[in-house]
Amino acid sequence: MRQPLLSLASFFSIEARDYINFTFDDATREMTRNVILGVCIVMILVSLYALYQKHVPGAIVRAILKAEAHTKETAKTAEELGLQKNVLALFELKTNLSLKKLIRLANQESDTDIENDTDQKTADPVSAASEPDHPNEGEELARFYIPEELKYRADNLFNKKANNLVGLLISTALILLFGIALIKLLPWILSLVDKMIK
Repeated sequence: MRQPLLSLASFFSIEARDYINFTFDDATREMTRNVILGVCIVMILVSLYALYQKHVPGAIVRAILKAEAHTKETAKTAEELGLQKNVLALFELKTNLSLKKLIRLANQESDTDIENDTDQKTADPVSAASEPDHPNEGEELARFYIPEELKYRADNLFNKKANNLVGLLISTALILLFGIALIKLLPWILSLVDKMIK
């Protein structure tokens, strides 16, 4: 049972070599290996996050585009978009800055109205306490749309076909292969550098 584990570990170990002009000891080799593997893990996590963005926040964007909700008049509620049960997508809609730059609320007041409303709420704390700060607090009342001028950008950012599970698996495999190749080639690269130093 130990042999396969040792063989697997050997893929991620840097070969020990002696260099004339510098020292590359065990501690340095281990640190370098950990840095390379750390970079690979970060790249995989970035790919995973991109996939999440396509499937979770992207679900509501694609639903709005499919419904052709591009104005306040054609805006749709989460229920009309079939997203009332998609808790993650609705949560992302409240917190995701990329979505907030694309999606508008039909029942959201203009900036001037908001300023006037803020002044009134300051003067009347009772009405301020009774009204929600954001129309999206009651998803059943919120009506979403993506303006016509942002339609192309939204489609590019959240096109499901651009990033799928197969793509994630392929990119993960390529990243790991790149990391292993770099670990294996590093002693050879260091030998070349050692010979070039006079």
